[in-house]
Amino acid sequence: MELRTLEYFVAVAEEGSFTKAAARCHVVQPAISQQIQNLERELGEPLFERRPRQVTLTPGGVALLPYARACLDAAARAFVERSQLLGGSLTLGTVSGLQGTRFPALLGAYHRRHPEVALELVYASTSALLGRVRDGSLDAAVIAGSLNVLPDGVRARTLLHDSVVAVR
Repeated sequence: MELRTLEYFVAVAEEGSFTKAAARCHVVQPAISQQIQNLERELGEPLFERRPRQVTLTPGGVALLPYARACLDAAARAFVERSQLLGGSLTLGTVSGLQGTRFPALLGAYHRRHPEVALELVYASTSALLGRVRDGSLDAAVIAGSLNVLPDGVRARTLLHDSVVAVR
């Protein structure tokens, strides 16, 4: 059973006509008729009562219709959701020492939410990362330290505050 066949079935059911369903689906009427006949053969029962100038659902057609609609809706949603996925790549610089912070969890959550994004991590010093963000070889960087002196064209936003504690 193919999605296209279910689309034709729903169109005939809603239009009440093979001809109108063919126009709605932008195909010729014999194509619709053939697909419906194949579907009926596959399911082992007629789906439509064919009368002059009118087509109505049989009990089998009535039973199939909500499932056919649900299947078509699910397929359409899947492709809409897929088209809304972010794609491409993200090259992210980071300083070492962030392993004990919330950063790895944030990065993991980002990857789960946007699995189509290829993520590359680059480790370097803060000054090297800032230079690479400025020259465009990094998309962004997570740095530690003061944000008082940033190169021109580089903007910053605080992601988290952590404490460094000395113990003895």
